Amino acid sequence: MTLPARTAAKLRVALHDPAFLASLDRLLDEEVVRVADYPALSDIAWNLNVEILPARDAFGLYERNWRFVDEKRLDAAERALIARLADRFGAGIIHA
Repeated sequence: MTLPARTAAKLRVALHDPAFLASLDRLLDEEVVRVADYPALSDIAWNLNVEILPARDAFGLYERNWRFVDEKRLDAAERALIARLADRFGAGIIHA
């Protein structure tokens, strides 16, 4: 997939603003998840050959594989990710 020309032109201009880069990074953190940053997610995504997942897909993996997640071993960052994903995609609930 390629970016529409209008979007690409806007990005080329916006990239010159350091504040935009920070905003873009925060937006991307909401939209995609780097699997290796989260040990439990890495464990349940063992059969996928991906570095980054769409956030909705990461939430789906947690939901479908929750029985394999050792909640006691989750670190603060992964707990926060799961809570954020559950709020966004599961009305605050992991339907497991």
